[in-house]
Amino acid sequence: MIAPLYQDIVRNFPFDPTHAQSVAANLLANFVSDSGEKPVFLLKGYAGTG
Repeated sequence: MIAPLYQDIVRNFPFDPTHAQSVAANLLANFVSDSGEKPVFLLKGYAGTG
């Protein structure tokens, strides 16, 4: 499901997000928007690799 917050996140990107960035933004938007009990959102990857 595409979270409404996702549109706000990608709208503020200075470029078109890659597929992986789009997936991460949607997962983060769903995590933030869901009122269920979730203690941690873990995002793993490499910073600055393009």
